[in-house]
Amino acid sequence: MSSLGRATAGLVLVALAGRTSAMAQCPGIENLKAPPVGGYSEYKSDRGTMRLALVGTETRGTTTYIRMEMGMTSQDGPMVMQMLVPGYPYEMSGIAEMVMQRGHEPAMRMPQQMLSMMASRMPKDMLSEACRNSHMTRVGEESITVPAGTFNTVHFHDADKNSDVWISSDVPFGLVQTKGTSGGDIVLTARGTDAKSSITGPIQDMPMH
Repeated sequence: MSSLGRATAGLVLVALAGRTSAMAQCPGIENLKAPPVGGYSEYKSDRGTMRLALVGTETRGTTTYIRMEMGMTSQDGPMVMQMLVPGYPYEMSGIAEMVMQRGHEPAMRMPQQMLSMMASRMPKDMLSEACRNSHMTRVGEESITVPAGTFNTVHFHDADKNSDVWISSDVPFGLVQTKGTSGGDIVLTARGTDAKSSITGPIQDMPMH
């Protein structure tokens, strides 16, 4: 994943609604809700563009999963990563499927063995982990204008990194703007409710090496 993708994914985890332990670390985010299927947000930074979307749900056994998709465009070209995960915020330790597609290359599904190995190394509650590591404090409520419109937001500041995040319950996935983060300044450029999967063509199984 690109540096933009890694940084933004972490910020999205901070911005999303969470469990009680996470709320204690990130006060003010408890009112955010999961977007409906089709909900998406698009972002731009000096490193590229990004689209976050919830493109479907699926039940396996007694567990309901969501299909979370992250599309990125950077100097390395376009890339789409789709994850089938339980819960919201998503729990990487319970990931059931991951598909990746770079440019016009075939979409590849990660082997279960590799997926299980990756999931076993993830914290069960990534939101709580992200909040603990962010050292963010709530500044207050602010109305800000970005390319996607004007939003009432909650502003958080990380004094250690001199970075800021603005989130809103009116935006799918919450994130409206960041400044001073490791992923560069990020701003919301569009949002909507009609997202479809960006994965194209048949999905192949990724070979084990």
